[in-house]
Amino acid sequence: MKLLFLLSLLILTLSAGKADIPVVSGDDPDVDFSLSNLVLTASDEKNFTYTFSLTNSGTSEIQGYSMRLTFSADATLDAGDTYFLTIPLSDETAQWIGPNQTLLKNEHYYAASPTGYLPAGSWYIFAEINPDHIVPETDYTNNSTRSTNKITVNNYVIGFTTAPTVTSITESSFIVGAEFDTDMTRIYYRVLPDGSPLPTISEMQSSDGLFPWETEALVTGLGPGFAYDVYFMGEYFDQKVTSIFKRDATTAGSAVPTLVLSHTEIVLDPTNKTKDSTPALYSITGFHLGANVTITASGNFKVSTDDITYTNELTIQASAFAQGNSNWIYVIYSADGSTGLKAGNVTNVSTGATQKTVSLSVSVFDPTQGDFNGLTSLNETGWAAYSVKGYHTWSLVDLDETSPHQRVSGVDKAIQIDGTTNGFTENEDWLISPETDLSGYLYDPTIRFRSYSSGPGAPLKLKYSANYTGTGDPALATWFDAPAEFPPVNSDEWKKTTVSLLNKENKIYFAFVYTSSLAAGSRWTIDDWSITDNLLSIPSNTLTYQDVEVGTASTAQSILVKIAGYGDVTVSVSEGFQISVNNSTFASSFVISESEAAAGKTIYIRFTPVNQAQGLQGTLTFTAADLSVAKNTLVGSTLITTATAKPVEFTSFVYPNPTTGDVHVDMGEFSRQTYFPVSISSATGSSVVNFQSSGESLDAALSEILTGLKPGLYYITIQSEKTIYRNKVVRQ
Repeated sequence: MKLLFLLSLLILTLSAGKADIPVVSGDDPDVDFSLSNLVLTASDEKNFTYTFSLTNSGTSEIQGYSMRLTFSADATLDAGDTYFLTIPLSDETAQWIGPNQTLLKNEHYYAASPTGYLPAGSWYIFAEINPDHIVPETDYTNNSTRSTNKITVNNYVIGFTTAPTVTSITESSFIVGAEFDTDMTRIYYRVLPDGSPLPTISEMQSSDGLFPWETEALVTGLGPGFAYDVYFMGEYFDQKVTSIFKRDATTAGSAVPTLVLSHTEIVLDPTNKTKDSTPALYSITGFHLGANVTITASGNFKVSTDDITYTNELTIQASAFAQGNSNWIYVIYSADGSTGLKAGNVTNVSTGATQKTVSLSVSVFDPTQGDFNGLTSLNETGWAAYSVKGYHTWSLVDLDETSPHQRVSGVDKAIQIDGTTNGFTENEDWLISPETDLSGYLYDPTIRFRSYSSGPGAPLKLKYSANYTGTGDPALATWFDAPAEFPPVNSDEWKKTTVSLLNKENKIYFAFVYTSSLAAGSRWTIDDWSITDNLLSIPSNTLTYQDVEVGTASTAQSILVKIAGYGDVTVSVSEGFQISVNNSTFASSFVISESEAAAGKTIYIRFTPVNQAQGLQGTLTFTAADLSVAKNTLVGSTLITTATAKPVEFTSFVYPNPTTGDVHVDMGEFSRQTYFPVSISSATGSSVVNFQSSGESLDAALSEILTGLKPGLYYITIQSEKTIYRNKVVRQ
């Protein structure tokens, strides 16, 4: 056993020789120190004396020297022992030692406080002298001697100078207090039922404590008319401790059955709607009980005594509360797939005792859906803020639809950060989603959210990780950038973003990463987060209908669509076309149920012209929540006839041809009607434009339209009262 003997303690005992004291004579002194006759005498743990002889066998005189002492449980001085530097204690000035002179030294050590007390045990002391003439030198080689005896230090007790107190006793509480001695850093206290075993030092050190700046503490949760043992133990900064001191205390009141709970309200950690919550704990302490205690949880809350088996009701025997014993109760919320703020309670009942109730609440979130409304803190959303740099952080705020500015109250909530509040600051802050399971998604996991930026600064980023632990520094995980499009910085407008993912991990996290600088920091707001299992399979091939007589319907053509993740889907067509889901009943629109759309649905479309048309372009539209897709893939042309069933006339009534845009129409070909229906179609038959014009304005109208068209071949069709005329025109 090696003694840790502090250098500072020995320094307290020195009267101090002078450092760097020169030799009295000679440039190369002959000094040969040796030690002998080392004897120790111990009074107690605070005091000991030691005597020794110091000899200078050299021919030079010297003034000043240094010596170190080492304490060891065995008779061997080795590297495992701890050494301490000192100098002769009786010298106010340097000690002069002449040639071939021996001095008898008698020194005394006294510890002024418990921090310097010698540990209990039996010790040899080794003394070593510095052979050089400079005092700070530490070369003590071959100049050591060991005491001929050992000193024995018995176990000793450090007591309190002033005894601790227990005051202000009521039926359920009292105050413990204590005064601190010099070098004392903490006083532990432990309250136990009367007759309990004396606690150990380690048990005391795990108890509550008083401090030099807080010398009193209120102890609550006690029972009426109940006797207690109150234990105290002081601790010094070198970890020495006092003896354990006990006070007896009996609370006021009579011995009636009483239940005391550690909590009257518990807010459980927010939980995923698919998982039971993490457990919370409270204790029940029983006093003077003559009947069992029944614990009953309401609704989806469950209780347990072992954190293994949970139930709505359990019973604890009265004997488990003997001597004021406490029993711990675990509480969880059992998930049922619903979300929102859940409230309930646990009642605690024993015959003769007043019923005690614990109010319970928990926020249940859906990691794939979140509008954040109705919540009071970011913690309730399931999202977590992690600040890498700066004092700003993400938080839940109130806002309206058109502004990200925080309001005093409101119902529309969002998550927001502003790195310029109270001045520009360098920030890096992560807003991390709850753990999300995408393994059950059949199609394409699709993220949707809204975001808003006001003020100049850096763009926001969306990242995702499959190996983040769910807590702690996100830099310890691997993150990938998601291809999310945010509104322009400082745009002051909401943008709805859709991101399709390829990853279908069973454990994935998402994070919005915000940065700001000393020069700029945009305020960013996030709202309406969702992840849905989406599929959008709509053919893009063109359906062409030709030579359909006005007032009739063409044969239907079909396409197969698959749409998932958008709910019920409304399918509609533009004027001149009709749609059906059974090729029997046709209309301008139909609703396809969510299940039918996800399974795949065949849609039938037909052309139903009411007027003459060539290359009439039609639109097929799909709409649902978060879905609006228009396909311009329908083209219809009517059978070209007149009232006299005369076929279309191909003439050259438009010139010049080819043209750069300006044209003239030879009106001599037409009857003198007031207005003419005119249509222009492309070489492929697709309708370009349809309009009506008077004969006087026809030149100007056609010229203006042709000037705006791309070069190519076009068909101009003009319908008179008797005949439909068509002219092929080349736009250069």
